[in-house]
Amino acid sequence: MLAIASTLVCAHVAVAATAPATFYVNSNADLLDVPNECAHVQSTDYVPSGPDDTCTFRDAIHAFATADQTNPGAHTIDFITCGPFTVSTPLPDIPGDTKLDGTQVANADCTDAGALSPNYGYANLEGSGTGPGGAAKFPGLILDGSGSNIVGMVIGGFTDGVEMAGTGGHALHDSAVGANPFEQGGLAPENTDNGIEVESGSADDVIGYAPSDGDNDIQDDIYGNGGWGVMLDSGSGPTTVGHNFIGTDTAGHQYGPGSEGYGAGPGNGPPDGNGAGGIYVGDSSGDQIGGGVICENVGASAPRT
Repeated sequence: MLAIASTLVCAHVAVAATAPATFYVNSNADLLDVPNECAHVQSTDYVPSGPDDTCTFRDAIHAFATADQTNPGAHTIDFITCGPFTVSTPLPDIPGDTKLDGTQVANADCTDAGALSPNYGYANLEGSGTGPGGAAKFPGLILDGSGSNIVGMVIGGFTDGVEMAGTGGHALHDSAVGANPFEQGGLAPENTDNGIEVESGSADDVIGYAPSDGDNDIQDDIYGNGGWGVMLDSGSGPTTVGHNFIGTDTAGHQYGPGSEGYGAGPGNGPPDGNGAGGIYVGDSSGDQIGGGVICENVGASAPRT
């Protein structure tokens, strides 16, 4: 008897790849619409004309997670409207391979009488809550996964401003964490704990630029935080911290906790740019620190313990 084996033939189906998504935040409302309309917003939709073309920051984070299920890869969230972007409940963690770009705010018209602050080309993310000075009682941005990038943002009014978590490879540059260097009088609340905390297990993160990269421009202003300007947890690293103002900014501002709590503004408290100190280095290895200014902090920068 001739045995005939049953054979299953599988045809290979080619699926066309699509480009990673860019979502444009054109509303500073702290809302989540499900399903949201971020996919419909174009780069020139600075002002929503209706609910069908409105994208909040919270919407964009959700849209990223949804898009990544069908189109994995790097995505970008561009802020294209006037701030501040005020949040009163915790934001979702930022997945890996995400770029948060506040520099696109420069294309928006923020000169209206109702604008809360002039347009300096940065996206101002502010926490709001029952903490000191009206700050929130939760972190601002938690970077999960790997390879996320923050550029052109001002982040204040939280516990920690930015937490670099996951496996690392994150970057932050051309930003301010803590006090808002563009706001007259320092009215916005600052971060009550650390400006930037690199958590255990997160490696190869960059705050500013590497001291050896040949770019001497100052990248970040990190001051006005209640704890450390930058805290490198034990088990993190290697981390690069280079070309930053930590404890002050390019104008020499010295913000810190005054009698009214955080956000009292310059001159209303001791010249403590960061309440605990400039940089704390835990039990990590291979860290690079240099190429910037660290001054006017209450405590000295702490060595590895």
